[in-house]
Amino acid sequence: MGTSRGAFSTTTNNPGNSFTAATSFGGGGIVQEQAQDAGTVGNQTSITATFGSTPTEDNLLILVHHYSSASTVTLPSGWTEAEQNRDTNDNGNTTTIAYKVAGASEGTGVTVTVGSSRHSTLSIFEYSGIVTSSPLDQSAQNSCQDGRSCSVGTTGTTSQADELVIGALGVPGNIGGWDNTWTNSFTQQTTAISTGSGTIANNSVADYIASSTGTFETTEGWNQDKKAFGVIATFKGA
Repeated sequence: MGTSRGAFSTTTNNPGNSFTAATSFGGGGIVQEQAQDAGTVGNQTSITATFGSTPTEDNLLILVHHYSSASTVTLPSGWTEAEQNRDTNDNGNTTTIAYKVAGASEGTGVTVTVGSSRHSTLSIFEYSGIVTSSPLDQSAQNSCQDGRSCSVGTTGTTSQADELVIGALGVPGNIGGWDNTWTNSFTQQTTAISTGSGTIANNSVADYIASSTGTFETTEGWNQDKKAFGVIATFKGA
């Protein structure tokens, strides 16, 4: 797989916390500008995360949503699904990556609506340095049963050298905390957790700035035996 350009990153472990990471090293043009996460309090039919500042026009916006149900997930207007991992066993679970190129006067709030009132988590990101037309290149998914780590899946070969790779896991229930040690040089970005009664939703998101073509995969762990639902997507640098 390609080598990292070492994009600067910061991690937040509390729902509703935001951070800005508008720094990159090694001459790379892909930069994370800001991020935010949120978790529902109990069972809800929607969840909103809000950027700390208005996204810049033509930057790439990415969301990761985990939902402790296999019911429908409705993305905000203008967003496109990159990959969705849906499990219909038991009560079901769904992990989704979606994206949008920011428009003029882009709003700060991002709301995902679901078909059944359940716990969910939402992480949102803004990146600069991504092409504005057809930014998605590759995507994949993977599921794991009753373990303490899981791969997000392995992408197909990317079409160009400079790409942003986003890997994410959704895990239901009390996981006892994340390891925050992604493999293959991916860097932890956010973790989000819901609270209150019902089946807790958790997500963890990492990124990697590629500088050569290849296939991409990463694995993350946690502290209690649980099933997990991974997704990964790559986006083309400008």
